[in-house]
Amino acid sequence: MEFIKTPVQSIMVTAKCEKCDTLLVYNNSSGILATYPPKYSHICPKCGEVYLLDAIYPKIEYEIKKE
Repeated sequence: MEFIKTPVQSIMVTAKCEKCDTLLVYNNSSGILATYPPKYSHICPKCGEVYLLDAIYPKIEYEIKKE
């Protein structure tokens, strides 16, 4: 077996409010909506708009590093 190492870079992915362009905050108090796939409640701290998203944001993703 051979193991291959590939350089990657980490990227932070955030979600922002469609109304006021403020970064959304995960609403931990409301928990997870038990749908398939599950939905996670996020709230805009500025205007109070609530969004149900497929992941908890912000989150870290990885991309292959371009040289």
